[in-house]
Amino acid sequence: MCGGSIVHRRFVITELGCAQLLVSSGDYITVLVGQDRRTIVGFSPSSQTRRVVSLKVTSSSNVVLAQVSEEFVFNEHVNNLCLEDFTSDVTECFISGATHSSYANTVPVTIVNCTEGICIQENVISEEQPINWAGVLACEDQFGIFQGVGVFSIHNYMATSLFTPFDNVFSLILVMENFTTSIELPDYCEGFRCALGQCIGGDKVCDRHWDCPEGEDEAGCPYSPATSLPVCSPLPDGEPGLCSCPRGTARCDNNLCVETSLWCNGVSECGDMSDEPALCATCEGRLGLTQPGLVCDGVTHCPDMEDETPEACGCPDNSWRCDQVGANAAVGEKGECIELTSLCDGVPDCTNGEDEEPAHCIALSPMEDIHQNALLIPDKMNFGYLKARTYGVWYTYCADEWSDREASTICGVLGFSNLTGSWIMGEAQMGTHLHATDNQSSSVSCSTIQLNCETTPLNREAR
Repeated sequence: MCGGSIVHRRFVITELGCAQLLVSSGDYITVLVGQDRRTIVGFSPSSQTRRVVSLKVTSSSNVVLAQVSEEFVFNEHVNNLCLEDFTSDVTECFISGATHSSYANTVPVTIVNCTEGICIQENVISEEQPINWAGVLACEDQFGIFQGVGVFSIHNYMATSLFTPFDNVFSLILVMENFTTSIELPDYCEGFRCALGQCIGGDKVCDRHWDCPEGEDEAGCPYSPATSLPVCSPLPDGEPGLCSCPRGTARCDNNLCVETSLWCNGVSECGDMSDEPALCATCEGRLGLTQPGLVCDGVTHCPDMEDETPEACGCPDNSWRCDQVGANAAVGEKGECIELTSLCDGVPDCTNGEDEEPAHCIALSPMEDIHQNALLIPDKMNFGYLKARTYGVWYTYCADEWSDREASTICGVLGFSNLTGSWIMGEAQMGTHLHATDNQSSSVSCSTIQLNCETTPLNREAR
């Protein structure tokens, strides 16, 4: 394997030593472009392979023009590098080549003088050893455009590399424009020719083993699943790749169907671990995979109610769920949500008007924080500081005066039978008055209210 650079729809430039290495390895040479990472799953959709049909060596130069069997298809992944004669005022330059993990690893270099003439030296230490790097050095010109200014080759890890600058680009362009006639070369492979040039025996095709480096000898083979699991059926008039599984099963990533009750059990029945995804680590995720009908059904099945949150019901972020959860849940559609800012705004936004119920807009809690569950419903406490929620935000209630009648009313709307609640007003302090009509605010002097809806009265000496 050796490197090169596309400079024309039918030509790749490489360095003479690289070309000699390729010729010595066999009479069938291929070019792979558009493939970045080296993987174990075959070529990417953007990759293209071409056979080299001729190698043209320019006179008194290390530049070799490799002509390919058919034109490259230029797109966002594959394109050519324009060429220009080398000048000493070039600044930022790059070379690229293959490593053990990538076909196109790019590193910055500096042009330096050396005993051999002009050399290039890597600016940073490469994490991986280059594999026979060669091709065109790309440098940025005064207009910020990268042009090819010469050929290079590097065969030793982190060695200073020889560089042959272009001094007559016009002659290279003439060669490429005058020798674009298609050339047909015979292929003496009597078996199967891999895309990268290897010849394998015909008995190795469709034998369930990759003999070509990228596995094309196993592409399109009529395999039967070696499993008793059903295979998902393509949807009629559906998008390519979409299919459905029988009732009570779910689709694995490999298109097999496994009973939903077997998902998240710690054993991979799919064979590819897709039935044991990261979602299995959460109660909501596990229910969604094994018993999806229990998610957002109005009954809590997870200790922290995560299966009934607005997010579990498919509502957007910063939402509030309208229908009640638990024993008081009404029969009907589940999972209706509104924007959190519409909660306790004086206007019923939920179909059932739940968002303006006092139990969601008034609460008793410690001064520092409001205690509420995953559905943003406050805990029912019979004592604490009076809190009020408006436009989805909780505030500590502050009043300039208070009475037993108001205390009794608050205890009643909070659902406590004792309507003779005791209370304490805190010391007067500066608070904020929110105006419901125009959403404006103003500063006022008022006091916090500490309320007890139990029969035991509060100590009014405490503050």
